Amino acid sequence: MSKRLFQIISLIFSILYLIYLFLSYNGITRYIALHVNSTESYIHDYPKLEKADKDRVVVCFTANEAQLSKLKPFINSILDQTVRVDDIALTIPDKYLEKVPENLKKVLSVYGYSKDYENAGNLISSVLREPEATTKIIIVEPYMIYGHDFIEKIIDESNKHKNKIIYAHPSKLPKWGILIKPAFFDDNICHYEKGKGVCNWLSKCADAECKITTYSETYKNML
Repeated sequence: MSKRLFQIISLIFSILYLIYLFLSYNGITRYIALHVNSTESYIHDYPKLEKADKDRVVVCFTANEAQLSKLKPFINSILDQTVRVDDIALTIPDKYLEKVPENLKKVLSVYGYSKDYENAGNLISSVLREPEATTKIIIVEPYMIYGHDFIEKIIDESNKHKNKIIYAHPSKLPKWGILIKPAFFDDNICHYEKGKGVCNWLSKCADAECKITTYSETYKNML
């Protein structure tokens, strides 16, 4: 091999390596892997992770019928974390229970509800279902892909601000993830007012102030 050819090959590999580092740093390689890798591979490694917190931690989400067949990258992102939670709960209207893919039941606890709570069904059902007042309930969305340390970071914020609802979105929106506790709510949680919006309803029935934290490594699933 001539010296010039060797230099060209070395330059190409250097450029490819720099591209890989750029993609890895920006979470793009992980984003792709979450779509390609099987959920079973993440399930296998999940028990090896350190427990997220001394208190019980649950991740809760809901999904419509169309989303149930497209949960793979989202579920993989919840399993591919720096810490593990005590339960990953899917809460859906009773009419969708039979639509949940069998392979997801290996990692999810599936719960149904019959009352029409509009957009608040998952949140209300999750709070009512957890018997411990100190349980950290992390509400997430199935059309998002969560960063590798999302759960660890939002729990850290909660432990610093024990009496506050933690919003992971840089503005007061629940769509990127919020952390709540049953202790924050009174009897009004059962009396959801339709058309008021989840944020306004939360402010009304939760006995807790809000803490907004900016978490920049959550992506909308575009595939």
